Amino acid sequence: MGYRRAVTPDALIARMSAMLRSVNRSMIVVGAPLGGLIASVATTAAALWSAVGMNWQMTMPILPVSAKADPRRHR
Repeated sequence: MGYRRAVTPDALIARMSAMLRSVNRSMIVVGAPLGGLIASVATTAAALWSAVGMNWQMTMPILPVSAKADPRRHR
């Protein structure tokens, strides 16, 4: 069972999945043209490294919070 499934109440799992699917599709619509623009202006490697950097920048602030909130942590 995944972390999201473990911490989400059963009544809200469908809503949570739909919201994440919507966010994922929205990021594809934004990220694909942005990556193409960066690759055409700079290089493909620069576009990939910028994607890695953005992903890291968005993920790092969440890690300490999610580690503390993990219900499996104190077993």
